[in-house]
Amino acid sequence: MSARYVAGCDGGHSSVRRLAGIRFEGSSYPQTFVLADTEADGVEPGAAHVFLSETGMLFFFPLGTPATWRLLAMRPPADRTPQDAPLVLDEVQALATTYTGGTVRLYDPVWMTNFRLHHRAATHYRAGPVFLAGDAAHVHSPAGAQGMNTGIQDAVNLGWKLALTLRGVTDAALLDTYEAERAPIGRMVLRFTDRAFTIATSTKPVVRFARTRLGPAVIPLR
Repeated sequence: MSARYVAGCDGGHSSVRRLAGIRFEGSSYPQTFVLADTEADGVEPGAAHVFLSETGMLFFFPLGTPATWRLLAMRPPADRTPQDAPLVLDEVQALATTYTGGTVRLYDPVWMTNFRLHHRAATHYRAGPVFLAGDAAHVHSPAGAQGMNTGIQDAVNLGWKLALTLRGVTDAALLDTYEAERAPIGRMVLRFTDRAFTIATSTKPVVRFARTRLGPAVIPLR
């Protein structure tokens, strides 16, 4: 079986990117995070919730299935729990208690894990007949919730150009515009998410004050 082109949409650990010899440059954030799909009492259904503290943030996102809530929480800055360490509900509950003041009770978790966040970008979105899109081309923190949209936009941009090229409707030079159009967007998203993540996790007194005092006062006004 052969193909004229390959689109690598195989995530942050992309084999397509590696085999194409495209570098993935950037770094990892030092913090460890917890992700859990779970049931919870004490949070109003049907809305996202954020709990702010001097050490970071805790999020509850309405999920529906396989559990009602997806929890995302940052471990304290001094906590260097490895991302591959086993996780139990008592640990997640302790984090939730710290952030919420004990107002939320977790139960019946479906899935839990520790993880680390990265901000990296492919040095090129194309190597000959090989293209990269989505997380294979760029990974970043979830701040701003732009990851899925950016990846979909990559796929749409590349998809119609490949279709017209393969049908012979246009010259193959059209494919050269994919990286020129999408790489700047990827870099912009990485810059924005990095700044937003830094503000959300900073331990500097001024930033902590803005996050825990000014933010909760200003956001409801908007």
